[in-house]
Amino acid sequence: MKHFMLRVKQSALTEKEGVFFYNDVPFTGVAFLMNDNMLESANQFSDGNVVGEYLFEHFHGFDTKLIIDDDLLEPEDEDSYQPFMCFDGDMFTGVSLEFEGDFCTAEYLYVEGWSDSSIGYYPTGHIEAIEIERPKFSQTCLWYKNGQVERFEISYHRQIFIKLSFNEDGTISVLSISDDYFNQVKLLSEQLLCRLYRDDSFVDNLKSGDFLYIGEEFVDDGIFERIFMHGGFDNVKKLFVSDTKITEKSVFLLKELPMLENLSITSTLINAEVIRELKLNDPECYIKFNDKEILL
Repeated sequence: MKHFMLRVKQSALTEKEGVFFYNDVPFTGVAFLMNDNMLESANQFSDGNVVGEYLFEHFHGFDTKLIIDDDLLEPEDEDSYQPFMCFDGDMFTGVSLEFEGDFCTAEYLYVEGWSDSSIGYYPTGHIEAIEIERPKFSQTCLWYKNGQVERFEISYHRQIFIKLSFNEDGTISVLSISDDYFNQVKLLSEQLLCRLYRDDSFVDNLKSGDFLYIGEEFVDDGIFERIFMHGGFDNVKKLFVSDTKITEKSVFLLKELPMLENLSITSTLINAEVIRELKLNDPECYIKFNDKEILL
């Protein structure tokens, strides 16, 4: 799936000798031809020429025959916090397009009045969000305006396989990956719209900000050491580690973190005396182990 594609109403384009222009520049992107707020056609353009139909492939397998402007939808119950949405009095099934002026900024998939899948774009054409729900499987990916990933999450059978959260400067704040994620992601690859983090090579480039949460069993001493050796923990002040596979070997590395002020570890694999040694090494650091503060 392309993460940059300018998307506008076709009425915003001008045609000169069969070439379509947007702001006097040959248009590259997607143009939606709307007729009475109903989609008549959607085409992809390259350098001002139509190169093919836009097929809404990210909603493959669902009913996308009816595509309308989001303004045509009305809530079934206006007093409901999250109402079902209706079109012509019936629960809507199809796709609605959200426009800000000439720009299409979102596509929502509805099934019998309810939408839990959508693709969002900034007016620049850069992607803002992918949120797709399928039976037993979901994926979410959000981006900042600068193109940096904000959040990446995949769940299967309602179990979160991976959850990554980043700050706008690219530093990571949440690293939570299940032990079986990289095996399962190979089986799910054809369903993934956001094809990031499909192997563990990305951990070598991780850098934390002030705060970092690390969870789940994928993180063992080997992964922890790789992040440490590449300077990934150098700026962390608050570190929370929960239910990972790290042992005392990784705890000893924590003594070398220059900025650490607050540490919380939940684990059955680490001896409390090792955590106490860590406190003795840095008495000013606030440390909790298995929900109990370590005191000298």
